[in-house]
Amino acid sequence: MNNTGVVLAVAIGSTVFLRTGGTLPLSSVPENAYELLESGATYLKLNSDAEEILLTWEKERLQNFLQLRKSQGMDSDVKILEKVLKKLSKPKSNKGINPLAEV
Repeated sequence: MNNTGVVLAVAIGSTVFLRTGGTLPLSSVPENAYELLESGATYLKLNSDAEEILLTWEKERLQNFLQLRKSQGMDSDVKILEKVLKKLSKPKSNKGINPLAEV
């Protein structure tokens, strides 16, 4: 999976404790960063580069992710997710198409 648009919210070299009881030393953003974010990882956060990937997600998935990040107090992620949802809610433009033109 892609980790574009995700950054560490902790210092490189930090060790995070996993819910499973294990630990994870962080030398970089994990390849499965979006999966980890959706499962509640607070040691990762989104940046504006995430928009392109998030725009490919289904609206319901984005809304669920948004609610999770709100509950975690991840305000910067919330802003990005709200921006993406707003973009998805805009109707597609028919600019340049004349509906009265003959085919």
